[in-house]
Amino acid sequence: MQRDAIVTLLKSNPFFAHFTPAHLDAFLACGERAIFQKDHKLIEQNKPGDRAYLIVSGRARCETGLFPGNDPMLGAGDFIGLLVMLIETEYRATIICTGEVRAFEFRRSVVQDLIGSDVALSAAFAEIIRQSFSGFAEELKKIQADLDRSLNRVTLEIESDTAKAKTAKKTKRPAKQSKQAGQTKQSGQPKQARQSRQRKKKAG
Repeated sequence: MQRDAIVTLLKSNPFFAHFTPAHLDAFLACGERAIFQKDHKLIEQNKPGDRAYLIVSGRARCETGLFPGNDPMLGAGDFIGLLVMLIETEYRATIICTGEVRAFEFRRSVVQDLIGSDVALSAAFAEIIRQSFSGFAEELKKIQADLDRSLNRVTLEIESDTAKAKTAKKTKRPAKQSKQAGQTKQSGQPKQARQSRQRKKKAG
């Protein structure tokens, strides 16, 4: 893919939409073209990160963890490990190539040198950090909402089961009392029969 096409691809990514053409060119100059084969692990969740990737062609899959948008399949234009270029942090996901992937690879040390040499570019990258954490906050809100819905559903199920158990217990209790009354009546019959036979014997 020609460089102009790659600049357009990078510009289409929301995180780089505010970059000037000069900043995009300077940033791409920091990257190196790389080719990865099927099943190659681009990044691994909870591992310290030191590089990021712009996918130029091919597909990769998010195996574990979170990725912006929560779409497990990634392709041309997706940027992997964005925050790793800017701050020391761990990867938030494990991403594996599903076939041949062509990408631009960016090392944090090189990007940091570029940011330190250009104040305007530094401000542009600061905006990326702001957008990233804003996106994380939205993700957390969605996760919290899902958890609240799950908790409410479980609570309602428990309350329903408890109510059913109480109803069943009340229904069984009269039957037990009726059974006991029947047993008492049956046990009383032999005694009455003996008393009747004793009265007849005295009368005779």
